[in-house]
Amino acid sequence: PLVDFSWTPNPTATSALTTFTDNTRNRSAGAAALAGRTWSFENVTRAPGTGQTESVVFTRLPAKATLSVNDSNGNSCTLEQTVNPGGTPPLKRRFFRERGD
Repeated sequence: PLVDFSWTPNPTATSALTTFTDNTRNRSAGAAALAGRTWSFENVTRAPGTGQTESVVFTRLPAKATLSVNDSNGNSCTLEQTVNPGGTPPLKRRFFRERGD
């Protein structure tokens, strides 16, 4: 999978409800179905879940938002973005792990 996500409102602010959306693409041309996702966030008021969308409230910014997605073949991709206040562009870091045969 090639993980990607976005959020609204962007820019966001502390104490604002911010909704994140998983925009992951399947790179295997259908050979391996997307099997699961895990969200994690810094400085939020509640624990994130595993849905395609997740809503959180940040208590402090900047903060990191991370989405990890895996497929049915055991491959995974993780994207970490820094959510900045006031519209500063996010820093993106993407990590791939492909299952070896």
